Amino acid sequence: FSLLNWEFGIADKMDKATLFRYAYDFTAMNCAFSQNMDRVQQAQILWKIVSLAKGSEPTLISEIHAYYWQTETTITAYFGLIDAVPPCLASIKGSVLAAESMGADLDMTLVGHVIAGLAPSAQEWKEVQDYGDWMTKFEDVRPIVEGLLAICGRLSEPPSALEEVSNSWEKLLFTYTFIRDVSVPMKVEPALTLRTLEPTAKGELRTSSIFRAIVKMFSDLRFQIINPKDDFIC
Repeated sequence: FSLLNWEFGIADKMDKATLFRYAYDFTAMNCAFSQNMDRVQQAQILWKIVSLAKGSEPTLISEIHAYYWQTETTITAYFGLIDAVPPCLASIKGSVLAAESMGADLDMTLVGHVIAGLAPSAQEWKEVQDYGDWMTKFEDVRPIVEGLLAICGRLSEPPSALEEVSNSWEKLLFTYTFIRDVSVPMKVEPALTLRTLEPTAKGELRTSSIFRAIVKMFSDLRFQIINPKDDFIC
């Protein structure tokens, strides 16, 4: 601004209220519209991420621009988590606004919120048709979550929560696969699906004990959902 002689006061430091209003307008111009959070909520998250990237709250318009473009991928990913799983809005926003630093630890915290929001025990499934909305949420958020996990996994010092979060995500992926390939085509009622999946809730998924539990799970399920004469279907 100074070199081009275009300052007109915008190169000067601004008070927080005025600059946040600019951040609100900036969010409306640069961030995709969301049906699950309003522009004020988006601007609050953007402001916080920009502040974390800078190390303090911005005081110049140029800082809003500079630090937004540095953190655009992160901001877009966080907004994507909320859009895919709307019930996680409060927990994700709360964690972002309370964060003291950005990076892998915050990423894992937010992924943990998504996993908790998609947990089968948190759903209100009554009929087989109720699986559909949950499956859509999972499919929408999956590339974002797996992208964040992959980025954290490539760090020279991965976050301490990575292993636990990855294990929880793997269990959720198994649940999704089971519902997609078994519960939906074979019209397994949600109550039976949840009872069937209970053994996989404990411990790591890639263990011999869980493998034995899964084999037993399918064996037990076979006799609950089909007639013996149709056993070949299972």
